[in-house]
Amino acid sequence: MSDEVPTRVVDMAPDFMNGLAEIQQFMARYNPLKARRLTTAIMDFAYNTVGAFPLAHPRHSLPKHPTADYRRAIFRRDYILVYRVTLDKVTFLLVYSALGVPKELDLPVED
Repeated sequence: MSDEVPTRVVDMAPDFMNGLAEIQQFMARYNPLKARRLTTAIMDFAYNTVGAFPLAHPRHSLPKHPTADYRRAIFRRDYILVYRVTLDKVTFLLVYSALGVPKELDLPVED
């Protein structure tokens, strides 16, 4: 028996990266440096905190996908990261502002 902790690959879906770009573009209107620091901090949170302990965050059930196993992490009370965990991978699917919660979250169909 090995004492090694299994590691998971952290992956960012295109919709996650697009959401991050939208957040940065919006914030850059007011302060470009702060916008870059924010998106860097969100990426650090995704990789170093959520990626390291993906099961520490609550399940996130969605009406459109009631059987899907999604999870939700909240960054600084202002940003929601939706992701899926498998045995070998953590895939970040969406990121959005808690102030602009979409009515319908369109997530990728389960593989």
